[in-house]
Amino acid sequence: MKIMNAEYLLSGYVPMDGLNQDTPIILSVEEFDTPSEHIRISGRFGEGTDTQFNIFLPPKEQWKGRFWQRVHPTFGLDPRDLEFDLDSGTYSITVQAGLIGHIFHASAAHVSRTIAKNYYEYNEKIYGYICGGSGGSMQTIGAIEMNTGLVWDGAVPYIVAAPTSLGNFDIRLFARAVLDEKGPLIADAVSPGGSGDPYAVLNDLERTILREVTMLGLPLIAWENYEYLFLMHDNPELVDSLNATGEVNEVYTHAFWNEPGYLEAYEPELRSIFYSLRDRGVSEGALAKIAYHRHKDPGPTFYTWNHLRDSDGVPLFAQTPGIHYAIETAMITSGGAEWSGKINYKTISVVNQMDQDSFPSDGDYYRERVKSMEREADFRIWLNENADHHDYFDENIYYLSKRLINFTGILYQALLDLSDWVERGVEPSISTLYSVDNSQLIMAETGVKRGGIQPSVELAVNGAVSANITSGETVNLTAGIQVPEGTGEIVSVEWDFLGNGDFVRSGFEALPGGSWSANASYTYNEEGTCFPQVRVASQRDGESGNPFVRVHNLDRVRVIVGK
Repeated sequence: MKIMNAEYLLSGYVPMDGLNQDTPIILSVEEFDTPSEHIRISGRFGEGTDTQFNIFLPPKEQWKGRFWQRVHPTFGLDPRDLEFDLDSGTYSITVQAGLIGHIFHASAAHVSRTIAKNYYEYNEKIYGYICGGSGGSMQTIGAIEMNTGLVWDGAVPYIVAAPTSLGNFDIRLFARAVLDEKGPLIADAVSPGGSGDPYAVLNDLERTILREVTMLGLPLIAWENYEYLFLMHDNPELVDSLNATGEVNEVYTHAFWNEPGYLEAYEPELRSIFYSLRDRGVSEGALAKIAYHRHKDPGPTFYTWNHLRDSDGVPLFAQTPGIHYAIETAMITSGGAEWSGKINYKTISVVNQMDQDSFPSDGDYYRERVKSMEREADFRIWLNENADHHDYFDENIYYLSKRLINFTGILYQALLDLSDWVERGVEPSISTLYSVDNSQLIMAETGVKRGGIQPSVELAVNGAVSANITSGETVNLTAGIQVPEGTGEIVSVEWDFLGNGDFVRSGFEALPGGSWSANASYTYNEEGTCFPQVRVASQRDGESGNPFVRVHNLDRVRVIVGK
């Protein structure tokens, strides 16, 4: 690959109004051959800043005239993302980790076009797309609503955060304060083959609290992973977990413990729990913070607070003054986004149904904002089953990967589909069809018409969702699989008969109408309960060799083995 001097790479650069006006400086131009051949150009704006940008350019013969820019306030470019980008003929842009807002990202995108035009000797339009998850979705939303110039052509926010999402951790701890000992029972009820009614195992106060956090958007089906929901991976003990949450501010803490309409207005049993936790060593500030959602209504557009308002829309509990602390943080992180829904670019939003960090209702909140601005024609929301906030390369929570999918294939396909939508006018798959019931996003029944790009799968054991058998008995497992219309074909089916994450590939049969089937049998010789599962993958071109854009889903059943 050729390496050019810095002066030539920046020739013709003109600052854009509203962006960084300092002169860009190229610090280094380096050649690499892993994960594949590319050039990395590192630079910064002006002499007085340490914040750097990096541009990763594939060879000229591979480049397809576009870039993808991933943003996050904490993390940099993941090596797996770089590998996918280069393989897709796309150059990547990233900036130094720890940067909030979107202006520097926009400035880096703008200068990258000058560099790419010179490097590739290219005079056509260069298309650019921004992509960010979690805190990065806040920056992405700030970018797609920005009024400082159309730097990008499209966006993929994923595991989408609402302005209030930082408070989701407090809501989870509020649930843990009351339901800490009931987590396993709730998990069993919502697990495959369970009763489906977690409220049946709770007392009156516990039912009230579970209903409250559910109405706030915490996905009920995610309680199977109650250890993560309770933040036990960080602090196994309840007192330690609560104290780790910190404090909103002293004014609110004082009001919570001393003023009318706060703790004194709670259910007597709940007041007793708060006093008991204080006696056990939990700080007053931490206890006030986990109940913050009761005392700071973020506004009427947030439907997940409806149950905490009376028929006239007035909050049921005393309200602390000022802006919601999570909204304040979100505005800083996003660079001043209003979450207005007034998008300037075509957008595909990727939302996961079991996300306990950015609740699925947070993603639906932004869809409603886009709808209110009549911008839905340029917007898609793809809701995905059996996926949460993680891709499970983190060893601390790897155990969850035994029963959830890695959704990166969905994200990568969204980037490819967005590029086709913008550059060639190819409409992507329709938004996933779902309804909202008590702040829970309920996906349409399986089928080729439900939208999104994720295949649907229904697994049965001996024709049902659960089976009670004796040791040594063989069960029959049958899977029905469908792929949304126009999104590809099934390329793999894998079975995990014990539910321990050890999958074995098997054959499958194509049926008419975009459907597939797979069957297996297994003999269980050890007593106990297990959750056999089937994991399927689809791919747009029907080829099973591409490691990047497989779109996964799974389904599970319950088998109880007795004597």
